[in-house]
Amino acid sequence: QVVILDSGTDTNEIREMFDSIGCSSEKYSEGYFVIDVPSSLNYLAVQNKLTELQNAGILDYAESCLSKKHGLE
Repeated sequence: QVVILDSGTDTNEIREMFDSIGCSSEKYSEGYFVIDVPSSLNYLAVQNKLTELQNAGILDYAESCLSKKHGLE
């Protein structure tokens, strides 16, 4: 679950960023979407990008459902 905090940031641009690394997403409204990370994709790359954007004040996120297949171990 991703919430855009910076009003100058386009939700679809952020979604495209994650699409380019292999994640699909579903937009619920401007400023809010969810990311689907395939189990074949190492989540660490996705998490690093989310954390980078979070530290920049662009977004905040919650990890609602992760499996052991996402390569966090």
